[in-house]
Amino acid sequence: MEKISIKYLTKKSPLLSDKNKKSENNFWSLRGITFSVTEGEAIGLIGRNGSGKALLLKILAGLEEPTTGFISTKSHIYLASMTNSINFQLTGLENIKKQVDQAYDDEIEADHVVKAIIDFTEIGQWVYRPVSEYSTGMLSRLALSIALFNKPEVVLLDEVFASLERAFFEKVIRKIQDLKDHGVSFIITATTGLVLETLCERSMWLDFGEVKELGPTQIVMSKFQYQNDWYNGLTLPEKNKYLKEKQIEQENFDITKVYNEFKVEQFEHGYTRRDEPRMKKAFYHNHRQDPVISEAEKEVKNNNLNKNVKGHKKKKGNKGLVRVVGVVLVLILLLGAGKVLHSHHETKNRQVESSKKVEAKKRYSKSVSISKAEEASKQSKIESSKKEQSLAESKRASEASASSAAAASESARKASESAASESKASMLSNSQEVTVNDGDTLATIASQYGTTAQAIQDLNDMGTSNSLTAGQTIRVPNSN
Repeated sequence: MEKISIKYLTKKSPLLSDKNKKSENNFWSLRGITFSVTEGEAIGLIGRNGSGKALLLKILAGLEEPTTGFISTKSHIYLASMTNSINFQLTGLENIKKQVDQAYDDEIEADHVVKAIIDFTEIGQWVYRPVSEYSTGMLSRLALSIALFNKPEVVLLDEVFASLERAFFEKVIRKIQDLKDHGVSFIITATTGLVLETLCERSMWLDFGEVKELGPTQIVMSKFQYQNDWYNGLTLPEKNKYLKEKQIEQENFDITKVYNEFKVEQFEHGYTRRDEPRMKKAFYHNHRQDPVISEAEKEVKNNNLNKNVKGHKKKKGNKGLVRVVGVVLVLILLLGAGKVLHSHHETKNRQVESSKKVEAKKRYSKSVSISKAEEASKQSKIESSKKEQSLAESKRASEASASSAAAASESARKASESAASESKASMLSNSQEVTVNDGDTLATIASQYGTTAQAIQDLNDMGTSNSLTAGQTIRVPNSN
């Protein structure tokens, strides 16, 4: 996966005559630089003095503006050099705090980073002295330590190895290898091939502002050395002639060649001749904004928005289903309760009527003969039997109604649990496992994977807890 992409980068500068007056002539110090760096990769920059290596790094770090070109990255970029990254009027500690405060919002996290940088530099009490008093070796230690601990994502190293003693050099090499293993990318310039061959999978040879060769480091280094041997074998007049021809090439460089390459790429991505005014504006004026990547990001954003809308509608539909089930359950309970009350009321009425009949029969029995009293007694027993049967029927009806209501309630509960289980399973299937690294927080992980801290908490049943432990495995929703 690309960590940073550079396309069609050029830089035009005026030639100054005596007393820094601008002449009519310009020269192109960079001529159509295009390359990319993947996650965890280190690319070396080699070339003669004045080939554009330092200028390229300053443009990538935002210290210089290109004439044309696009730099696409979502990563934090930091340039470590002996001249551009350090303020010589400040102390070492003040330089460290200044750079860390620009990269971190959390004060506690920033304090930890500052302490880690101080420990790594191994310069002791010199950290409290102005940088103007530092030796070149101490200056290299300070610049490298800040670069390797201050939110390293894309690190640019410009000639910071030359003055290091061997023990500290090996310590830096081990730290860089460890950062690469964790996805940090590097672009490195160095005067010795040892650094580039040790750290860089690929190298780019810059020659008078253009890419001469880009490929495996050993192959590029051998070609560069061959060209140096050829140049050193020239006589002085031949060298002067060669340099003059290259300088004329830089002055007469035709930017339209780079623009035509840009147009071909735009046509391959669906642009037409009607879009050419927009393409020219993007190429010559909208620096650092690659229209191809911008259009792709807009499309992804629109797709995510549509998915969110559909997901919101689906959630609303699920809520509606739950409401319907709830209403049905309430109706069932009310119906069952109504039947019980009605049955109880009818039983009570029967009891009252039966009691009245018994009383009437008792009063009538006093005025009739003994034989009719016996008949009345038999009749009373019959009515009593009927009453018991009625009570039994009422009780059976009540129990049947209650059983029906309980069955309906249990069915609704199981349906609700099944829906929740399916929702959880869907979330798990649309997620991935991530190992928490040292210093990771819910916010940084959510930003890295295009989600929210609340989504990660819900997916991992964390409740409101924000605590994470290095080495812990958690699940995060897949980014769309």
